[in-house]
Amino acid sequence: MLSKLTIKNVALIENAEIAFKQGLNVLSGETGAGKSVILDSVNFVLGAKADRAMIRHGEAECMVKAEFLLPESAKAVQELRDLDIDSDGEIIISRKFSDAGKNSIKINGNTVTAAMLRKVTDSLVDVHGQSEHFFLLNESNQLKMLDSIIGKDLDENKQVLATLLKEYKEVKEQLSKLCGDEKERNRRLDLLKFQIDEIVAVDLKDGEEDELLSKKVKITNLEKIITSIQEALSIFSSENGVLDGLRYAERALTSITKIDEEYANVYEKLEELSINAEDISETLSDISNELYFDENEAAEVEARLDCIHNLKRKYGTNKSDIDAYLTEIQEEYEFLSDCEGQYVLLNEKRQKLENKIYQSCLELTKIRRTHGETFCVRVIDELKTLNIPKAQFTIEFSSYSMDDVQ
Repeated sequence: MLSKLTIKNVALIENAEIAFKQGLNVLSGETGAGKSVILDSVNFVLGAKADRAMIRHGEAECMVKAEFLLPESAKAVQELRDLDIDSDGEIIISRKFSDAGKNSIKINGNTVTAAMLRKVTDSLVDVHGQSEHFFLLNESNQLKMLDSIIGKDLDENKQVLATLLKEYKEVKEQLSKLCGDEKERNRRLDLLKFQIDEIVAVDLKDGEEDELLSKKVKITNLEKIITSIQEALSIFSSENGVLDGLRYAERALTSITKIDEEYANVYEKLEELSINAEDISETLSDISNELYFDENEAAEVEARLDCIHNLKRKYGTNKSDIDAYLTEIQEEYEFLSDCEGQYVLLNEKRQKLENKIYQSCLELTKIRRTHGETFCVRVIDELKTLNIPKAQFTIEFSSYSMDDVQ
């Protein structure tokens, strides 16, 4: 329960402290005495949108503090624990709002956001204004209220109905495509055929674009590559180059390898280095022989990349997206091509779904009637405690048939 409310600089109230007792508390007064201001203050501290107009004239900020006493098992106490805020059942909420638009909210001394505040206060107070009863005159609101009272017993059935309705909507959309204008359907078939042929003709392979881009880089830099390879090859293979130098060094050490193991080790390293150098030289020579500018290959690479970029521009940013789109339009093409057969199948499916939806609605109505009767008894019993002994409360359900489903 709300045990105390402290209000400072809110509208015409400079400073007020109201203590509430167990049971019914009534605030009465003449028009303009401040009853609405108190209610606005309660809404404010519970998380309602703040407005500078609520700050008392001449003051820089307003403040409202509400103190609640609840059992430790209360939902609001549990919400606090979920937010890592300690509470033994006492909840103290204070909220300040300045004319600069600054908001300060604390629960039990801990700073929280407006969203966190509303999560806690949703289960603390229900505020009903003088026009709130109009809410109950709306049939959809009445149904939502009854469903919220029924709770879990209805959730599974409503989920089944939602799934059926979604499937029914999809079938109706497919039927509308088949039952539409024949010229429009033929134009769509032509477009789909063109797109399918275009994607299939390109026949994009995994990793192909990266491979082509790598080739393009080599072709673009071919002159630079040839110059670098030949220069490196010349350093290795020319007279008095790297290979000749290593051979000279090997011959120089041959005569002393048996004198000391250290010299033999150096000779072995030179021999290994010479073998590696010869391998490098041969590799450079092979690369050099294979390097040449093929004008036709360059044109083919460029043309192929253009085709791939065209596909990506139209149908997807990568091969996976393009393949997914191809599958989608192929299915649509097959669907539209077999118009008569598809219409028969979809119509049968539609009729089956309508029957399932109708049966699901009947089951929902049955559950609502059963729980509705219990709810009516509870309401009448509650009204009797308000000294309305002959009160009557009933829930009426409108009848419906299969025609309402279609």
